[in-house]
Amino acid sequence: MNGGGGIDTTDYSEAVSSVNVDLTAGTTTITSPIRLMPLGDSITEGLETDPDGGYRIPLWNSFVSDGFDIDFVGSLQTGPPTIDVDHEGHRGFRIDEIADSVDDWLSTAQPDTILLMIGTNDILGNFDLENAPDRLSSLIDQITAQAPDADLFVSSIAPGERAVDDTQQTIDFNAAIQPIIEAKGGNVTFVDINSQLSLSDLIDEIHPNAVGYEKIADAWYEAIADEISSNNIIEQDTLNSIENVIGSTFRDTLTGNNGANLLTGGEGSDVLTGNGGGDSFVYTALSEGGDTITDFGSDDFFQISAAAFGGGLTSGVALSTIASAAGSFVSGTSPSPLGSSANFLYDTSDPNQGVLRFDSDGTGSSSSSILATLTGAPGLTADQFILV
Repeated sequence: MNGGGGIDTTDYSEAVSSVNVDLTAGTTTITSPIRLMPLGDSITEGLETDPDGGYRIPLWNSFVSDGFDIDFVGSLQTGPPTIDVDHEGHRGFRIDEIADSVDDWLSTAQPDTILLMIGTNDILGNFDLENAPDRLSSLIDQITAQAPDADLFVSSIAPGERAVDDTQQTIDFNAAIQPIIEAKGGNVTFVDINSQLSLSDLIDEIHPNAVGYEKIADAWYEAIADEISSNNIIEQDTLNSIENVIGSTFRDTLTGNNGANLLTGGEGSDVLTGNGGGDSFVYTALSEGGDTITDFGSDDFFQISAAAFGGGLTSGVALSTIASAAGSFVSGTSPSPLGSSANFLYDTSDPNQGVLRFDSDGTGSSSSSILATLTGAPGLTADQFILV
């Protein structure tokens, strides 16, 4: 793409996956969705939740909230219509039963990332427990041989006490498998989900309740988010004489150059870097918030759509530092809104990052939403907002 003379914009708002645009380097990298396989037994299926989905529901919601482009894959489909329902959570399966079919599942789905939690049914059935850790080790080797480029995350299993010996057998199994998994190295990672759960997180002494599934989702997400942040590259563009960028609806990384760039992240939790010059970070809707701005400076601006944000904001009218029907700006430690109109609240409590929130009705009943997190908690004034 060559913009030539004048001010030119490259627009990725119709992209089907996230983009990494660097105006300094003159490149755009477009990525494909990460194919993620939830693999295991009825806990992966999400038994005892309504609708079935278990940890896959909050995990999917976390991915969507942060703008990750994810495709759950598998031969089974259960769960609410709000998520991607594909998975390989096979009710009642032991480790050996997963091993019997996993080659076919992997060959068909071609996952980039695999989340494996298995072993509970071995314990419930008292099935050759002495050799259960070795069976899991062999299953891991089988998976990595079939899908050598995939990232495999293997978790400890949840606590349980359906039978008298279940609790101790679960403890023994988890203690045995952790060093086995950690010794695999390569693309294999151990995730200690058991330590996040207690018996009170179970609904039937086996399956987690809603709170338990939330905890499992959080543990998976914390373990894998950094690994999947670099999605699969499917296309690269070369940019010349481009000044402004509009991102996709996914989690983008947009970097400007030393000119005065307009960076519009769009939907998704984007990472924005002006990289010198007097840059403007553009928000055409509140739903585009949740971004991180890495280098906001004294010559940078927020460009806000007054009509889209509402709350009395008016195009061309500056924010006030006192209560105003046309919008106010408040900065400080845990700032409180002024008046009953729109407020931009900049919280500098943390010296490492400032958090900019928007509240549409000030002291009214509506809650505030995070617009952007500013790395380093730089100074920010009312004059650095442009309402259009």
